[in-house]
Amino acid sequence: MKGRILAALGRQVFSAKILQAGLLLEPDEGTEARIRLELARLYIARKEYISARQQLSTIRKIRPGSVEEIEASKLMDLIKKNLEL
Repeated sequence: MKGRILAALGRQVFSAKILQAGLLLEPDEGTEARIRLELARLYIARKEYISARQQLSTIRKIRPGSVEEIEASKLMDLIKKNLEL
């Protein structure tokens, strides 16, 4: 995924734009959840916790009980932990 590669290269802003553009294509729920997970990870790395939480909450709504929802729960816990520090 191009967004993931850009993030790995330190191009986080451009990566976020690519991932957001992917959401505009109205992908199926599984693909949408994976894109939102990548966006949430990117936002967490940039310490944009409100934006990350929004993405993770959406994943929980559109894919309850899925692998993506489980990962979203783990990332929510990570955000809570980071905010407690």
